[in-house]
Amino acid sequence: MSLVCNLKKYECTVVLPLYNEEDNIPECLMRFKHQLNENIQLVIVDDGSTDNTKKIVSDFIFENYANNFELITKENEGAARARLLGIENAKSDFIVFIDCDDAIDDEAIKIAMSEFNNNVDLGLVLFDYHSVDAQSKITRFNYTVNNWPISGLCAFENTIDHWGIHAFGIYKRNVLLKGYARAYKLLSTNQNNINDDELIARCSMLESNLISLSKGKYYYSNNQESTTRRVNPNLYRMAFTAVTLKKMILQDNKLKHLIPAVNLYILRVLTNLSLKHLKWGNKLINARIWKIEIARALKEVDFSSVYTHTKKKPKLLLWSALKYSILILRYRQR
Repeated sequence: MSLVCNLKKYECTVVLPLYNEEDNIPECLMRFKHQLNENIQLVIVDDGSTDNTKKIVSDFIFENYANNFELITKENEGAARARLLGIENAKSDFIVFIDCDDAIDDEAIKIAMSEFNNNVDLGLVLFDYHSVDAQSKITRFNYTVNNWPISGLCAFENTIDHWGIHAFGIYKRNVLLKGYARAYKLLSTNQNNINDDELIARCSMLESNLISLSKGKYYYSNNQESTTRRVNPNLYRMAFTAVTLKKMILQDNKLKHLIPAVNLYILRVLTNLSLKHLKWGNKLINARIWKIEIARALKEVDFSSVYTHTKKKPKLLLWSALKYSILILRYRQR
């Protein structure tokens, strides 16, 4: 992984990873054309698309004289590697990740950048996250933190058994690179585990001195055709990333108090994968591999630890026990 910094030229760089987004990319590019000024760079990383994504982007940049737009193409390796390539090509000390079907307010980057100007200890400034459903209903994220800024450790703690804060915002470039380095000590860089980017975001939080929340709004599209929702035969690899998170926590004395929470997190991930396994059924050509990998990850769940974490929350304990029992019955190896 390259740690060489490029010459700073822009105030902020937006990294946009793409894979087969020909239906969404025209509208996305038009949004950025109107939102981004000469101080903001857009690095578009085409992650081995097999449709017309690359041509649409190339034509748009040429036809609109978009000199602050840069297109990079690579073979398909997943969002985490695509984002890293974007970081390495960024001509800025500040990085934003945005997905093609999501959006931000016109002033979101400006508002978030002002937070860095007011506090040099910030490593990450989050956008105010909102989810948009198919009926265009907007719902604000339910934060478990009320007083900002918070430490990187506090932020990490609030992402374990569930996401009490999110990871959408502007990162200092060096914080992200340190987050990648921490994560890649445990991950195989040759395998796309679908949600490696979540582990990297958590690691980047740990590398941040302080994290704040801005008033700039990020709108997440609840797209049912996204990678994690449409039939994806490789989605079972999310189990590996969840187990890797537990491994990282076990190896760090400052994080060991989170062992009960991470056991509950793995249980939730495996429950969701089990539901996908059941729903997709014959559409999965590798259904047997799913069963093997879910069973393997299930061995990592210490339910006595889950009990410790949930015993004061009877409903959560009951649901957790029910999920664990069903998973054991369905996936235990005979």
